[in-house]
Amino acid sequence: MIVLTFDESENYLAPNRVFTVLLGNAIPSDQVGTTDSTRYNHYSLTKTVEDNWALGNLGENDVDAVAFF
Repeated sequence: MIVLTFDESENYLAPNRVFTVLLGNAIPSDQVGTTDSTRYNHYSLTKTVEDNWALGNLGENDVDAVAFF
């Protein structure tokens, strides 16, 4: 899986939206070409990797994070 992320804001006081694209065969075929308005956080990538490859969790903020798919 390749993850490309773009953070558009240079102002930490303004609301921020982060654009992320997931590429590779780890992406479920029914999710290819879709968009998602779910709110994710920095731990969502960690949670996604943990879930995809059955790695368990770190026992920190990744436990309650929302995975990308």
